[in-house]
Amino acid sequence: MRKKLLATVLAASMVLSLAPVLPVNTGTVACAEEVSETVGAEDKSTPFWGAFSKPYKLEQGKILTVEFDNYGNDANVWNNYAMVFTNDGTTPEAATAPAGHKEFAVVRADNWGWGGGDNKSLSGDDIVYTSTWADENAYKEIMKDAHVTLTLEKTGAVVKVSGKVVSNTDATKSYERTVTLTTDEADVFLNLTVDNCYLKVKSVTSSDNSGTDTPTTPPDTSTPGIPSEGSNLDAIATQPVAKYTFDNADGIELAGEAKVADGVLNLATTASNGATYAKIADLSTNDFSNGASFVADIKVTGHSSDWTSIIMIGDGELGKEGKDATALYHFSQGFSSVGGVQGDFFQGYFGNAISAPYTWDWFANEANRNKWMKLAVTISNDMMVTYIDGQKVQEAAGSYANVLKAFSVGKNNYLGASYWPADPDFMGSMDNVAIYNTALSATDVNAIATTPDTPDTPDTPDTPDTPDTPDTPDTPDTPDTPDTPDTPAVKKTMKLSKVSVKKNATKITGTVSVAKATVKVKVGKKAYKKATVKKKNFTLKVAKLKKGTKVTVKVTKSGYKALTKSYTVK
Repeated sequence: MRKKLLATVLAASMVLSLAPVLPVNTGTVACAEEVSETVGAEDKSTPFWGAFSKPYKLEQGKILTVEFDNYGNDANVWNNYAMVFTNDGTTPEAATAPAGHKEFAVVRADNWGWGGGDNKSLSGDDIVYTSTWADENAYKEIMKDAHVTLTLEKTGAVVKVSGKVVSNTDATKSYERTVTLTTDEADVFLNLTVDNCYLKVKSVTSSDNSGTDTPTTPPDTSTPGIPSEGSNLDAIATQPVAKYTFDNADGIELAGEAKVADGVLNLATTASNGATYAKIADLSTNDFSNGASFVADIKVTGHSSDWTSIIMIGDGELGKEGKDATALYHFSQGFSSVGGVQGDFFQGYFGNAISAPYTWDWFANEANRNKWMKLAVTISNDMMVTYIDGQKVQEAAGSYANVLKAFSVGKNNYLGASYWPADPDFMGSMDNVAIYNTALSATDVNAIATTPDTPDTPDTPDTPDTPDTPDTPDTPDTPDTPDTPDTPAVKKTMKLSKVSVKKNATKITGTVSVAKATVKVKVGKKAYKKATVKKKNFTLKVAKLKKGTKVTVKVTKSGYKALTKSYTVK
């Protein structure tokens, strides 16, 4: 059995002995408000728990944004702001706590926290952190004079905080963090406190989460169930040594629930181990001495463990825990990218340091499943990089020659299963899987992940092609050619479904009842633009849609009646 060596991702659980609590006399902030509030003495002499901001209310289904400047004391990483979460907005300043008061979490700026006091409603182990800062001295330098934007959202029992920190003295220096914690409390209040630093609160805004421009999770860029814009494997000159677009099941061996349908590889629907997978081509005839890359569109529908297998490459056999493998490489659902030779299979990295908003247990949250993600990993002799949707999310320098050996000996390669019997099979779907015998550049990865939108803008001249009049030209009926009458007259019909035109959306998506139709979309009074079509599904990237705008979708295909439908953005 393998054990993941996690960096300090989960905070230790502590119990605080807090001073009694009295209600705060200042008002609660629950809507947009420009704030001019200083917390702590400007000589940075206020000790921890010595001063508090007014309480800011985080309502269910709302997004709370708090902006302030942090003037840290660079003696220690913890000499900066901290967040205090309670159920009533009171702070520990004197006397006794009001009835029913709970302080359920305290979270420091340096990603450390604990459940609160005698009334705690969660422990430190319930708080999960990610951040992009690694160098302690660089972090302290930024925090000496930093502009902090905290975006908080409560969905059900989950409170998620996304933080963006930018140096006020050098805007090129910044870092991001996320904090996720759970509480059953209906009302959540945030107070900021200090630890030998001071804060200047600038603004506090509460808004609906439907129209916000600061989403706490990456926007769903796909239609659940089908890749709306699959990876464009033909976008670069470099050709893969193995490529699977799943138009059929050629070249793969399917087991268990695995099947190919509608241009997608569908794997397990229920939890299993080593039972459902797709075995792909032998890679051992290729030279991987200079590098390797793995690209795939994945959609996770279920989560059993962060060790759930996405791809396993090497010469071992299922169920033997790699004991028979001379070399292997494994990428898992927890974004672990590890491999090597017998005796050292863990060269690479786990998903602990993946960039926000992603976390090593990203798919444990049901809200992050059932969405297509474009995944890529590139490996050279001295660098390993993971990308999601064309953006770099984790990298590490090192010596990866032994990891590349796994590709060179790769005879038993699996999508969705692992050599380790304890690793769960992948629940979900895959598409556009490719393996290269070179480390693709960031430019190449981005090109693959970017489907050309509106490629032929000059196709505005198709306005005249609205004429689905061509299907009436048989009116004259050319009666003397009785053997042709019904050919032009009996054209099949097409249907549109799942057309999505939502306020603030930057994509229009939908499904046509037939595959490979031509779809053109007109937004407002603008000219028609050609949508990207994959199988039966179309996507068009647009400027942010405004409420009330008319969207017209026109579908044409040889042998079918032209179809035009209009929708209004709501």
